[in-house]
Amino acid sequence: MSSIENSHFPDWAKAEMPYRSLSYRFDTPGRSVVFSGDTTYSDNLVNLARAADVLVTEVIEPVILREWFDEVVAGGGYQDNPENIWKHIAETHLTTEDAGRTAEAAGVSTLVLNHLLPGALRNVDDSDYLAGIRRHFQGEVIVGQDQMVI
Repeated sequence: MSSIENSHFPDWAKAEMPYRSLSYRFDTPGRSVVFSGDTTYSDNLVNLARAADVLVTEVIEPVILREWFDEVVAGGGYQDNPENIWKHIAETHLTTEDAGRTAEAAGVSTLVLNHLLPGALRNVDDSDYLAGIRRHFQGEVIVGQDQMVI
């Protein structure tokens, strides 16, 4: 097993707190699997995932997620500072396009999407997640479901 620090926490946040987000790679005799954890596009993650059989990564679909977020704010949610909350969400998670870029740059065989946003918060078709991915990655993509076994 190997790991790297990914880019979930921006530098300004890391200066104020000890937390880090890690990505892990497991190499077995028959297969290699990488788990991103929460992250944004990261050269560290690309290098860790290079030529892996499977990359499992979190992903946000930013347009649909923003629509949901705006509805929550209009309904009275996140009133303490909605734009800073949105900025945090948008700047600390992997977009569908960046997930595709990561998979392509790393040369992985299969990309598995998990920790999906907006996920169950909104009725999102798999094709909505795939649209951004396909701008950069043409390999196999699996849109994860709770308790899915791959």
